[in-house]
Amino acid sequence: MVDSGIYEGYAGWFDGNPATMYETPASSAFPDLIKLAGGPDRVAELALERVKAGQFVESLHLSAAALAADSKHAAAIEVRLAALKALRQRSRNSNESGWLDHAIQALQK
Repeated sequence: MVDSGIYEGYAGWFDGNPATMYETPASSAFPDLIKLAGGPDRVAELALERVKAGQFVESLHLSAAALAADSKHAAAIEVRLAALKALRQRSRNSNESGWLDHAIQALQK
C-alpha cells in the first residue's frame, strides 16, 4: 500500500478519484441529491439526528448539501450552526478553532 502523504507529495492535488480531475466539484450534484432525498427539510432533519448522535462532521456534510439546494434554508442553517459550535467547543487546535469560528460568524450574519 502506498503512503498517501508520499503519493500526494508526488501527485499534488489529485487523490486518485477520476471525478476530482475536473473543475466541477462534487457539491455541484448536491441539489439533485437533495431532490432525490425528499428536499432540504428531510436532509436537515437527518443532519439534526447526526448532531444528536454526536456525529458533527457528518451533520456538516448533510447541512452543506441542503444549503447547496436552498442557501436560505433556516433548519439547515440552524443545524449547521449547532454542529459547528459543538466542534468548536471540543477543538484544541488553533487553526481548527479559527476556521470553525469563521464559519460560525459567516452563518450568523
